[in-house]
Amino acid sequence: DINNITLIPKRGNINNTYFTDGKHVYHFSMSKNTLYMIFDDMILLDSFAIDILDDPYTYLMALADNIPQSITANAKFDTSNKACLRLYSTRSNGEKFVAPKSGLNQWNASGRKRNPNEIYIPFPSEDRTRYAGFFPDRDHPFELLLPDGTVISAKVCQEDDKAIMSNPNKVLGEWLLRKVFELPEKTLLTYEMLEVFGIDCVVFTKLGDFRYSVDFAELGTYEKFTENEAVSE
Repeated sequence: DINNITLIPKRGNINNTYFTDGKHVYHFSMSKNTLYMIFDDMILLDSFAIDILDDPYTYLMALADNIPQSITANAKFDTSNKACLRLYSTRSNGEKFVAPKSGLNQWNASGRKRNPNEIYIPFPSEDRTRYAGFFPDRDHPFELLLPDGTVISAKVCQEDDKAIMSNPNKVLGEWLLRKVFELPEKTLLTYEMLEVFGIDCVVFTKLGDFRYSVDFAELGTYEKFTENEAVSE
């Protein structure tokens, strides 16, 4: 109802506009150039249980090659050319959290003045051991293909090789914090936010020498990777 369109104040940011026509609520994303209608009044009519493949990509590739493959929810998936890294840290009691001054919130670190898009993907010691040799040596840049098709330069860096960063390091944050999570600048990212987004880790795939891709992964994927590797061992 165009004549009754009104903006919804205090909702959205510079890249997102929310408005209503009195019947529905709409969301326009500037970064994606996409208009959404929010369905918040739906009624569940029915539900049923389904089996979900752990690795549908491998199964579909097997179909394309006419290779028989068992369809089971517990099928082991191939991680030989992949590395799964968490976007969070864990406390001694197992609690998951996003550090307020490092990782995805590195822009909030003390010391020098930082760009609000400055972030890095944590590469803790246990994962450096698990994926030894997967990434190039420290400070050797590699190409990183983002899910939207953009190719950026990235590398392993910081003391003890504890971080995966883009070059310049604000590029990764511009994509992740602004375009994907659509957060206003200087907004602390928390694990509770990651739970709302439904993702808490990323999967790197090695495409060739100094060439990688990265994709988001749903909650629990990191645990599945470690369980899969334990079975392989």
